[in-house]
Amino acid sequence: MAVARRDRVAGLGIDLEPAAAIEPDLRRYVCTKRELAGLARRPELPLGVAARLLFSAKEAVYKCLYPLLAVPLAYEDLEIVPDVARARFAVRFGPAVAELRSYETALRGRCRVLAEWIVTGVTLDGEPT
Repeated sequence: MAVARRDRVAGLGIDLEPAAAIEPDLRRYVCTKRELAGLARRPELPLGVAARLLFSAKEAVYKCLYPLLAVPLAYEDLEIVPDVARARFAVRFGPAVAELRSYETALRGRCRVLAEWIVTGVTLDGEPT
């Protein structure tokens, strides 16, 4: 369970995944081509573990937004831009859910890769409309 002040946080999503690599076929399912290309250029984590971090971040975003907006999101509907060194990530919405782009700057993503776990969390600033 997680709690936050309603006047500061409109939505909250948390996900926990094992810090293990995702198989290549599953990577192509949960990550966009642009995300995979970005991960290949960033050697902070092995590619399979980095892909699992993106999967976890997308799950956290879904858990944050779906209760508020009831908009189903597919993995290809959003892109995660990780900054592992700063333990955060940004979210970008694709054309299929362009109406959500106004939420991009209000979402605050955090991520941490521990010895055995990947932990991600997202908050949505402010009160829901």
